[in-house]
Amino acid sequence: MEVINKMVTILPNMQVVKETKTLEGRRPKNDQSENLNTLLHETETYLKDTPASAQEDEHVIKLSQELQQYKLTMAETVQILNLRPSSGVEVQLVVEECEERIRTEEQLEALVKIIIEGLPLTQPSKPAQRIDEAGRGPVLGPMVYGCAVSPLDRDEELGNLGFADSKVLTEERREELFDHMNQNEETKKVVAWAVRSLSAQYISVSMLRRNKISLNELSHNAAIQLIHDALAAKINIVEIFVDTVGPKASYQAKLERIFPGISIVVSEKADSKFAIVSAASIAAKVTRDRRLRAWQFRENNILVSNDGFGSGYPGDPNTKKFLAGGADPVFGFSSLVRFSWKTADVIVDKKCIKASWEEETTQSSLKNFLRTESNDLPTVRHQFFQDRNLRYTSAF
Repeated sequence: MEVINKMVTILPNMQVVKETKTLEGRRPKNDQSENLNTLLHETETYLKDTPASAQEDEHVIKLSQELQQYKLTMAETVQILNLRPSSGVEVQLVVEECEERIRTEEQLEALVKIIIEGLPLTQPSKPAQRIDEAGRGPVLGPMVYGCAVSPLDRDEELGNLGFADSKVLTEERREELFDHMNQNEETKKVVAWAVRSLSAQYISVSMLRRNKISLNELSHNAAIQLIHDALAAKINIVEIFVDTVGPKASYQAKLERIFPGISIVVSEKADSKFAIVSAASIAAKVTRDRRLRAWQFRENNILVSNDGFGSGYPGDPNTKKFLAGGADPVFGFSSLVRFSWKTADVIVDKKCIKASWEEETTQSSLKNFLRTESNDLPTVRHQFFQDRNLRYTSAF
C-alpha cells in the first residue's frame, strides 16, 4: 500500500467515521483491495460502539467552543470527544494536571455537565444495582463509595422521583433527594442504598505501606464489599453496573470471577445515563459532604481560617491555604489529609523536619539473621541504642 498524500493531524473518532464512509463511497465498484477492505471493516466495527457513532458536526463545533474557557490542548479535547467522560474522575484521567488547572469541584462538575449535555449518548441499558463514588480526587477527607439497589421494573419511577445526573443537581437538591431516600416511605420502596467510606488515614496507610495498595485496588475492594453486603442482605441481585476504575476489561473479568452467575457490566458511563446510578452517586456525595462539614479534628492546635478548608481538591485556594499552614514540622498533617497525595508530599518535604533512615550494612536474609558471630553484626548502630547503652546479645 502506498501513501499518496500524507497529512499529519489529530482526528476525533467522529471524523474518522465520516472519512471512512466517504472513502467507501469513492471507491470503484471493482476495487477488491483486501488490505483496504480489512482496514475499513475493522475501523467501522470498533467505532460503532463508541460515542463517535452518535456524534455530528454540530456537536463537535458547539462543544469545542464551550471548552475554550478551560484552555484544553487539542489532544485533551479530542480525548473528551472520543471518550465522552461523564464523571470528574474520568475527566481527571484525560486532563493533564487537572487539579491545578480546574481548581474547584464546582468547576469540575460544570465541565462534566458541558460534556454530558453537549455529546449524545449511545446504547442506554437498564441496571438493577449500581455503584458510584465521591471524593476520589481530593487531598482532604474520605473517599465514599455508594451503592443503590432497585427492582428492574422500577427504573422509570426513579426518574419520576427526580433522580437525575447528580453532577447537574445543586447541593441543595442532592440533600433533598437523599432525605427522601431515608425518610419518604414511597421512595424507600423503590430504592435502597449503602455506602462504604475510606478515610484519609486508611488511604494514606494503604498507599504508603511497604506492600503498597493502589487507589484503583482500594476502589475495587470497596465496590466488591458493597456487592457482598447486598448479597448478604438476601437481595436477589441479577444485574450489576459498576463505573470503571482502571482498565475496563480486566476489572469486569475480576468481578465476574468473584460473582459468577450475575450479569456484570463495567462501564465508563456514569449517572447521566441511569436514575439508579444517580441515586448511588447522591448517596456517596451527600455522605462525604456531610462528613466534611461536621469534621472534628482529633489533633490539637489545627488552624483553619474563617473560609474553611475548602472542597478538598488540590486546586481549591482554601484547600491550598489550609495545607500550607497546617503542616506540623514533626508529625505532618492531621488525619483529614491524605499523606499519599503529591500535593501533601511536596509540603511535607519543604516544611517538615528531614528524616534520615539507617541503611543496613549487611544483606538481609534468614541465614544472616540466625548467625550470632560478632563479626556478622552490623557495625553501625542507631543513636537510640547508643544513648541507652543497649547491646546485642546471643544468650539469655
